Amino acid sequence: MRVSYILIFLSFGCRDKKIVPAPESDDSGLEDFDYSENSESSNDGGNSSNNDTTPNSEEDQSETPCNGNNETPSDTEDSDQDSVILNPEFIIYTFSHGYGNGNITEVTIGDETRTGKFSAILYDTIAEEYCSVDWLFDSSSVVIDENMTSNSVEDINGYQSTTWFGFLITSQPQTNGNCNLNENGLYFKDLLLQDEPGFGYGPLTDNLKSYLIDGHYGDWESIENYVFTGFVSSMIFDHGNRVYLDINTAYAYPTENGSTVWLPSHDTPQGTEIPYSNLPSDGFYVSRYFFAIPLY
Repeated sequence: MRVSYILIFLSFGCRDKKIVPAPESDDSGLEDFDYSENSESSNDGGNSSNNDTTPNSEEDQSETPCNGNNETPSDTEDSDQDSVILNPEFIIYTFSHGYGNGNITEVTIGDETRTGKFSAILYDTIAEEYCSVDWLFDSSSVVIDENMTSNSVEDINGYQSTTWFGFLITSQPQTNGNCNLNENGLYFKDLLLQDEPGFGYGPLTDNLKSYLIDGHYGDWESIENYVFTGFVSSMIFDHGNRVYLDINTAYAYPTENGSTVWLPSHDTPQGTEIPYSNLPSDGFYVSRYFFAIPLY
């Protein structure tokens, strides 16, 4: 995996974190991840399954040890469990949705009509399995993020980043994948279930662009006219304050009569992207992780 760091610090109550480029892999363990709606998700509704370690307030979050004793938990072995107990090392984010007339829209892909999906994925690179916390949303379960529509937000580095538009999600989260987690993984899953996330878009930030150009993406020339920043916003990284993270790349695809040419079985880019010079515009927006947030 990549080990270079950029100087971004996050706080998980009692932890300071750096954001690092996502692990280099062929997405092993994520090849079956559904980047659209997933009917097999379970609706956790924000209820904690590990209340002993999950802070219940902003004050608690700043004082509570992350796993009860400030020590890094080890993997737990349980011969009675049929599935692998995951020890996730990273959080990575993906989201996709239709956009038209300034709001979220449904989009038809093949014979299926889809709304939006936002996923925070706890990923174990050793087991090559994941537990995702998903928010499904449509125009009735988002509100406009006024910070992002004001054309600028302050990112986690303290720099102003240009933005086009963004939304805050009001739907309830669900879980998907293997959520049989060790103590540390349960702590972070419970934090994510309590989050009030959002997302948005804007031109490539200087930080993200520098990593793409400097070799973390193999062929910059093939994407420079199409790629832009997918921002993640979250309430769990800074004691209840909303932070904006320029950690995803994003692409937009044309829609016609509610249908898009984007193919869910293919990676991005696909060669059918809307040119960056034509954005923001109506279309189908797809954002996938470039940076990951390490949990240790």
